[in-house]
Amino acid sequence: MSWDSVLSWFAVAGAVGTAAMGLVEALKVVTIPRVGSLATVGLGKVRRCLGKPAMHALERVYGRHAGDALLEGAWRKGPDQLEQVLRNGLRMAVFADLRDLDRFVAAFGQNPEEVSEAVKHLRAGDGGADRLAHDREIVARLEAAIDAHVEAAVAAGRDAYVSSMQIVASGVAVVGSAFAAGLMPGTQNVGPAILIGLLAVPIAPVAKDVATFLNSLRTAFDKRGARA
Repeated sequence: MSWDSVLSWFAVAGAVGTAAMGLVEALKVVTIPRVGSLATVGLGKVRRCLGKPAMHALERVYGRHAGDALLEGAWRKGPDQLEQVLRNGLRMAVFADLRDLDRFVAAFGQNPEEVSEAVKHLRAGDGGADRLAHDREIVARLEAAIDAHVEAAVAAGRDAYVSSMQIVASGVAVVGSAFAAGLMPGTQNVGPAILIGLLAVPIAPVAKDVATFLNSLRTAFDKRGARA
């Protein structure tokens, strides 16, 4: 295979991958009833990582239907926005008269009895300065645990989102490449087209850099051959 063929292969793969990712990006605005949208892929992973007690606590703070819409809207804006919404909601839930506060606190690795007593004293504002300082420390430990769980859950959701988008884009690239090859005369084009489709998405972000590197190698070898 010649240098020009290799460079052309990377150029085509990069173009196919970029086009496939662009098409997937455009499809995010489409919402299918009972299925959802590509834009919210990964949000379910976040919910599962946080667990049912945390999600029930968020429903208590934001309301069930309002909470779902709020989380989806925050997820569409980005992981940082969702982190803020989750962190604020779960912190507020500590003081929201949860029926299952013990389960909620235990899910974050803290002592339910200590937290329950601390919350009561802080809400009442009694017990003296030392007692209130101790109670604030207990609640602060719970809030730190909440922040850590939220960051881990959102990171897991983000990983699920990115991998899912890459899989969908790869599928689009394979189908598009095979379809384009089928329109050309001769069936020998289908195999290479499918290979390009499979590798297009991983290659697309670095296709230009790889092509530039290969061009540099070719130039170096040409100069070396000329001197010889």
